[in-house]
Amino acid sequence: MTELLTYLPIPIWLAYTLAGVVQCVLCLIVALCSAAVFIWLERKVSARIQDRLGPTRVGGRFGWLQPPADGIKLLCKEDIIPATADGPLFRIAPYVSFCAMFCTFLALPFANGWVALELNAGAFFVLAVAGLEVFGVILGGYASGSKWSLYGAMREAAQVVSYEIPLGLCVVVPVLLAGTMDLVAIGNAQAGWFTNWYVFHDPFTFVTFWVYATCAIASTNRAPFDLPEAESELVAGFLTEYSGFRWVIFFMAEYPRCSSSVGSARCSSSADGTVPSQ
Repeated sequence: MTELLTYLPIPIWLAYTLAGVVQCVLCLIVALCSAAVFIWLERKVSARIQDRLGPTRVGGRFGWLQPPADGIKLLCKEDIIPATADGPLFRIAPYVSFCAMFCTFLALPFANGWVALELNAGAFFVLAVAGLEVFGVILGGYASGSKWSLYGAMREAAQVVSYEIPLGLCVVVPVLLAGTMDLVAIGNAQAGWFTNWYVFHDPFTFVTFWVYATCAIASTNRAPFDLPEAESELVAGFLTEYSGFRWVIFFMAEYPRCSSSVGSARCSSSADGTVPSQ
C-alpha cells in the first residue's frame, strides 16, 4: 500500500502515515468484529445452558442483536470513579490493556502478504505484547481502591503467569519445524493440502496445537477460566469498580485477545491463516 501511495504527488511521510492509518483501522475493525462475535457466542451458549430466553431471541432466533444491545446499554450507563480510587491510573488502565491486545493484530497475517507489520520475530512479538495486557488489569485493580479489585488483579496475574509458560513452549514447536519466527513464512511453509499443515505433522504437533488453543482461551479469562472475575464472591474481580465505557474497553481487550491468540495458533499450526503460494 505504501508503494502505491508513493506514486501519488504527496510527501513520503504522508504516504507512510496514510498507509499506517489504513492498516490500523482495518485491524481495529477486525478486533471489534471479533469481540462482537465472541460476545454473541458466549451469551447465546450461556443462555442455552441457563435456560434464559433473552440472548437467544434478541434480533430473532439467533440473537444477533445481543452484542449491539449490550453495547448500547453499557454506553448509556453512568461512568463512576470511586472516591478512594487513584484517578489517573484508574482512567488509563483499560486503555493499557486494549493497546496491548490491539498491537498483536499488527503482526498477525490474515493471508499471504496481508499483514500490517511483517516481522522476522512475529511469533515472539505476538506472545510478548499479548502478555502486556495483564499490566492494565493489575493497574486497574490497584487503582480502584478496593480489596476485591486488588484480589481479582492478583488472581489474573497468577493465572497469566501459569498459562504463559506452556503457551510459549507450544510456540517453539512450529518455530523449530519452520526454522523461523516469521508468522508469514511459517504459514507459507504449510501451503497446499491439509496434509502439509503442522497440526497434522505428527501426534506431538497435534497435541501441541490443542494445548496452545486451551492456554490461549484460558488467558482471556472466559469460562471456565474466569477465576479472576470471582463470580463465586458475587463481585467482578478487577472490574468491580468499573462501569460504563471503561468496563467496555476492558472487555474489548479480553474478547479480541481470544481471536488473536487462536489466530496465531492457526497460522503456526495450519495454513488457514495464509493463502497458498503458487
